[in-house]
Amino acid sequence: MNLITLQPGEIRQIPLTGRYVVVRTVVGKVVLSDPHLGLPEFEIRQSDNVEFEQSRAVTVRNAGTTVAQVELQSSPVKIFSNDGGSVKISGGSIQSIIEPIQVTAEATVQDGTVTSQSQETVGQQADITIPPATKVKVLSASSDIRRTAFIQLISSSVTTICRVGDSTVDANSGLYLFGSTGAPAVLEIDLKGELWILNTHASNSAKVAVMWGAK
Repeated sequence: MNLITLQPGEIRQIPLTGRYVVVRTVVGKVVLSDPHLGLPEFEIRQSDNVEFEQSRAVTVRNAGTTVAQVELQSSPVKIFSNDGGSVKISGGSIQSIIEPIQVTAEATVQDGTVTSQSQETVGQQADITIPPATKVKVLSASSDIRRTAFIQLISSSVTTICRVGDSTVDANSGLYLFGSTGAPAVLEIDLKGELWILNTHASNSAKVAVMWGAK
């Protein structure tokens, strides 16, 4: 079928060649109905597939306040389409409009590949020694900068176990870190809030190395 332009409130009667109708294009608020069969009006959207078991024609109405356009395809067989509205049938293909999706992300897209943006600045601080059974804030909150923090557990003793989390972290919650200078435990995390580390060992101190990158 051809693309139909409808003025606000305008009604058209569309004959059907089959029981299935595919909405190829719709711009504006368009509704379908069949008063003869008692089918009430319902709004259609692009790529909709509608089955009419008995109808030989449908009523199309522009229910909006601006000019609308609609293109319907009637078929005796069901045509399947994906969510993007692209349809492929045996012997050829049907071109349809795919609505864009708006995405907000700290990444770049090129040739269909999403790549995280590189860090713009890097910071670090002196190694932090955490006494036994003590909790220390290793990063303060940052309200305007999203950071990727890198934490290494570089204690002299491999028996040191630390837990990582917010200010309420304790021996039974938070991320578990176990390591030493010979085999450092490493944590990478994106955050704007505070980061705390608890040294759970009763007698050994823990040493932590901290670095971060910011976008």
